[in-house]
Amino acid sequence: MDKQAALYEICIGGSGGTKIFLRRQDATFKDVVNNVLGDGSTQCGSFQPFWISWQHGNIKIGKGLSVDSQVVIDWRDPNPFIIHGLGVRTGIGQSGQWIIYMEAIGYFCLHTETRGTMELIKTTLATEYDCPHLCHIIPNCMGFNFNVHTSQCELISAGGNMLTSTASGWKFGTKCFQGKCFACL
Repeated sequence: MDKQAALYEICIGGSGGTKIFLRRQDATFKDVVNNVLGDGSTQCGSFQPFWISWQHGNIKIGKGLSVDSQVVIDWRDPNPFIIHGLGVRTGIGQSGQWIIYMEAIGYFCLHTETRGTMELIKTTLATEYDCPHLCHIIPNCMGFNFNVHTSQCELISAGGNMLTSTASGWKFGTKCFQGKCFACL
């Protein structure tokens, strides 16, 4: 990893489970904002839902299952950068379990003459317009391959590395999440 690459770090449950910190790294790490979370609400024993959203340099963090409700941090970066990935971990020396939910926004990034070679969920015959719809309604589908000559529709599983190859007659599409499309990054 490039030590000089810009990144954001979000610490949920710092200061004994009572605070959320948002940090930005350019050449050095610095806290840009923090806020009170509660009284130890990230302690073991029960699942605690949080959400994080970002768009055009505006980063929001909140509690609960509904994005934009119970906002704890709402910060606009004066010098934003494109977020290319996401990593999740517990604090050093701590253990924890994470459930990650990413909501698709209903459109796909499409590449022609390309085929994704990841693990398939399902293969079926479909129209060029039904194939992305089939992927959209299946939560663990991250994309699809569609053959324009045979009408074969392959639904691709989320969770693996994205691998593609050049393939005549195929179209490869990936779901877009919060305005970011995996195959278009």
